[in-house]
Amino acid sequence: MKENNFFKGVKAATPIFLSYFSISITFGLIVKSFDLNGVLAIIMSMTNFTGATQFISVNMIANGIGIINIAITTFIINSRYFLMSFCVSQKMTNFNLIEKLLFSFGITDEIFVLSTTQENLSKSFLLGAQLYSYFGWTAGTIVGIILASFIPMQIIEAAAISIYIMYLTLLLPKITSNSKYLIAAIISIMFSVFFKYTPFINEIVGNFRIILSIILSAIVASIIVPIEENSYEVEEVVNEY
Repeated sequence: MKENNFFKGVKAATPIFLSYFSISITFGLIVKSFDLNGVLAIIMSMTNFTGATQFISVNMIANGIGIINIAITTFIINSRYFLMSFCVSQKMTNFNLIEKLLFSFGITDEIFVLSTTQENLSKSFLLGAQLYSYFGWTAGTIVGIILASFIPMQIIEAAAISIYIMYLTLLLPKITSNSKYLIAAIISIMFSVFFKYTPFINEIVGNFRIILSIILSAIVASIIVPIEENSYEVEEVVNEY
């Protein structure tokens, strides 16, 4: 039964594997376009396993932004996994504390959706889904690094635009479905532009512009256009995938 559940998890995670594999190939290409160490990129994929954060971190590293700034930005962006892990833990009725902590590493947006839609979440099912998805992300990064050795540099550099395309694919569905998200995005842009182009202020803020923009826009948006309690259900997340 456990073995069957494991392969059920693998089968259920196949769409996740395919998307992770293709996206991480692009990640590997982008790393090389910035002339960064490919081995470190593979280690990053193996230890972080966070798509958007890795793209952002590599971009910040390439622009010479300090490690503290990168760490804080990563923490803020990934803070949503606190809530996701909490929700999934409610499904882990037969998991002990150590197992919950180990499985928490493999919680991503897609794994969260897959886990919360299972009536009875088993250890073997979750293990199969997480390992297959993790393999796809890591293997794709390796393939991207290798391909970068054979692809012309012009094409590799052009791949860097995929960062912004990924951001748009995450943002557009939200701002077109709910005007509150659009207002929040506009507020964030205004803060970012203010911190970057205002004389003297931009010198004080420096590389902490992104962090301040995220925090302040979240505070202001929550006051101006608050999201009603219980308005964001798991079903909405499921529909996105």
